[in-house]
Amino acid sequence: MKTRLRRIVSELARDPVHALTLARDRLETTLIRRQAKASLRCLPTPRPPYSSIDERIMAVHWVHRIPLPGGKVTPGDWDTGTALRRLHLPDDLSGKTVLDVGAWDGLYSFEAERRGAKRVLATDHFCWSGAGWGTRSGFDLAHELLGSKVTARDIDIPDLSPASVGIFDVVLFLGVLYHPEGAAGGSGTGRVGDRRDAGPRDAG
Repeated sequence: MKTRLRRIVSELARDPVHALTLARDRLETTLIRRQAKASLRCLPTPRPPYSSIDERIMAVHWVHRIPLPGGKVTPGDWDTGTALRRLHLPDDLSGKTVLDVGAWDGLYSFEAERRGAKRVLATDHFCWSGAGWGTRSGFDLAHELLGSKVTARDIDIPDLSPASVGIFDVVLFLGVLYHPEGAAGGSGTGRVGDRRDAGPRDAG
């Protein structure tokens, strides 16, 4: 505890603005993880082999509410339907290429595909295999049940560049900016090419 206090005091003395930003990010991350763990404890936990699609869906801790075939919707923690409406994503993405940075369960990737995008690349690392509390299991299951052709790639933000992933008409950068170092807050945030007719969007 004393070592942590000394580090905080040292950071405040060296760069007060940056230190306060880091402290806020760490607090937000701690609260998000606590809320997630509490929510996860309340979920039923079927064990394989699963007897139905419903059991497979309930075995995942979802964040996004994703419409699935048969009128099913994944039981996500977040009201992503409202967030999607606020995003004002074009109804018709025919012929467009879309990059979804921080895809998590993949709602926005699958929605871009549903709206006609010719190619969608979903990327994540923080929540798929990094420091975040999520996993890729939701994305993979939704991808399977939707019969999706969205491409997935586990890649961290500093590694994103036109050379590594290409250039896209639309870049979605949703709920990413508030993550601590190692996500968008780290030094060396990646640059991703986008064509100016659509541009990057952030609805964090």
